[in-house]
Amino acid sequence: NKMVVLQDAGDRANVISTVDLPGAASTSPTFLNDVIFLGTGDGDATDLVAMR
Repeated sequence: NKMVVLQDAGDRANVISTVDLPGAASTSPTFLNDVIFLGTGDGDATDLVAMR
């Protein structure tokens, strides 16, 4: 599972970064300042991923 961060460039998008996730996304992304938070996994195997 990966998360791809894109930058709007008008008629196209630029890939800013690609992040390998430890599991399937279980929450929608939350943006706070310059950090993206995403919950991954299921049940007891959950993680909170923070990407800057």
